[in-house]
Amino acid sequence: MCLGWHRITSSLGSTTGFGVMAGLGETCRTMHLITPEHGQTERVFCAITDLPIAPGKPVDFGGHIFCKNCKKCADMCPAGAIPHDTEPSWEEPAFYHRAGVRTWYRNEPACRAYMFQVNNFCGICAAVCPFSKFNKAPYHNLVRSITSNTHTFNRFF
Repeated sequence: MCLGWHRITSSLGSTTGFGVMAGLGETCRTMHLITPEHGQTERVFCAITDLPIAPGKPVDFGGHIFCKNCKKCADMCPAGAIPHDTEPSWEEPAFYHRAGVRTWYRNEPACRAYMFQVNNFCGICAAVCPFSKFNKAPYHNLVRSITSNTHTFNRFF
């Protein structure tokens, strides 16, 4: 048996938080899950099931720390919805955010309003994210290795 819900606005909980706890990735500046393989292009949805599944463990590949300094998605967001704060917060700034996740809280009304202006799709934040490049350039593995171990160069990359 499985119970799930496909709508982002009515999910069973914080999908990003659940994804982090399951070991699928880390939180990033846009409130999405970021993975080392696919960057911000993966989406997580929740389901409750009685299927016996082994629990995952959180991962640390340096993505969350990279986001503290990069801020490229915040710089490029046409709606100005992504915060420039260096540190994420536990305190959700509005009633529509899910509590219990330490993240950078996006200005959801500004993001949605811009998306409605451009036929309900934007995706600029995912497109400009260095982790969303799918290893298309030979230097990506080197950059990921450096940024996960040496945070001094994060903003540069």
